[in-house]
Amino acid sequence: MKMRGRNVQCLGLVSGRGRFMLSPAIVGARMRRCLALAAAGAMISALFIGTSYPANASSRATTSAHALDTSEASVPIGIPVVGGLQAVSNALGSDGVTEPSGQQAQTYIQAIVDYANAHGGLLGHKIAPVYYSISSAGSATAASVDQGACVAWSQDHQVFAALAENLDSNTLISCLQAKHAITMDGAGFIPYDNVDLAKFPLYASAGSLSLTDVASVEVNGLFKEGYFGSGKTDSNTKIGLLAYDTAPYTRAINQVLKPALARHGLKLTDEQEVAPVESEADAIALQTPITSAALRFKAEGINHVIFFETEGAIVYNWEAAETSESYFPRLGVTTNDSVGTKDSPSCSFCGSVVKSWSNAVGIGWSPTNDLSTPTVNATAALCNRIVEGAGASAADASQFWAYCDQLFVLAAAVKAGGQLTSKATLEGLSKIKNFTPAELVGPVDYPNGSRTGAAYGRFMAWKLSCECMQYTSPAFPLSTLENG
Repeated sequence: MKMRGRNVQCLGLVSGRGRFMLSPAIVGARMRRCLALAAAGAMISALFIGTSYPANASSRATTSAHALDTSEASVPIGIPVVGGLQAVSNALGSDGVTEPSGQQAQTYIQAIVDYANAHGGLLGHKIAPVYYSISSAGSATAASVDQGACVAWSQDHQVFAALAENLDSNTLISCLQAKHAITMDGAGFIPYDNVDLAKFPLYASAGSLSLTDVASVEVNGLFKEGYFGSGKTDSNTKIGLLAYDTAPYTRAINQVLKPALARHGLKLTDEQEVAPVESEADAIALQTPITSAALRFKAEGINHVIFFETEGAIVYNWEAAETSESYFPRLGVTTNDSVGTKDSPSCSFCGSVVKSWSNAVGIGWSPTNDLSTPTVNATAALCNRIVEGAGASAADASQFWAYCDQLFVLAAAVKAGGQLTSKATLEGLSKIKNFTPAELVGPVDYPNGSRTGAAYGRFMAWKLSCECMQYTSPAFPLSTLENG
């Protein structure tokens, strides 16, 4: 089961850690960032409300040849719409913060669709959104939401593709794939390694790295930053790993991360794997094994701790554990740890934050996950103009960057592929040139049949001046940090 990691920082509010130490103003601001990136799964679990289907939208399925009936004037695309954020925000202490309603969100998304249609649509065919409404205040599991979305998008109204930001799991991807529909995920990170991606040939991302690539980028990048000391000549470096315990994570750790360390004369002193977070209860349950790991790591003299997750929940629980044990090893992170969308390390009211994050460094490719105040590139600025033009406040506009990225990448791939077929569209990914999504630091690149897209990264480090992560290098090709 996959849950988009950018939701998990919200779970700390419920478990009573971190955010309740903040002033109401800070809580409100951070909840806006938190909920801006949340849609479904875990605490933000979803309940199917219904779908709307434009009258001019085709309900014909893609055929076994993966082709759409191009005699239709429009192309159905599945799009999730989240409501109920205000109730969640209020419940979590963000009084005074006004979140977009589901209807408002649909209005803003429709503005993005209208912009895409006004600029060529999909090879001249208009995008006809098939909206799937979910409530953040619901109690359904992520799997049941995914199944409901699949029914709406593959049976009730058979779509050419679906945007799956914060909704996609194996359930949804497999279901859509059986109907020859593309799943277009958002930018940032995914919980799949290369083995998984081979199983899902109709799945693509608007800009992420597979866990296989993250493993090498993390180790080689941290080494290049001097995080591990001097490698073979530094016998004082003792490394602990905190990671998720599922097949794709385990494969990437054993087949890539550990060999990458070995090439630098390094090895793990100890490691702790935990179950991925899929609910509020899961997030709370992490505290016990991670606190045990902190005790063990401390006793073993581990002075460097790295993370391998896609949620941010491990880092969050680690902060609580190390604070309780007065144990502060040097931390190494990546975009997958979502350090910019949590209260810590960007919170000046969080107790031991300076001790916890002092000397921390990392490698990032997504400002929305890396930085407490994301940079605004040209695509982000365009998306802001579109959404604000539909009535959104400037503060709310960034919540819709993911929709812009997914729709724009999908449209670019269709155009480059030259045909309205899933095969041509996915082949078209490799032909996209000079497009930087709102949520990435550099242009996407999909070489050799890749469907992940993140191609550029920046080094980052925790800065005392702002008590936050900041980029410390220009953008560089992530391929320079990948093994082989």
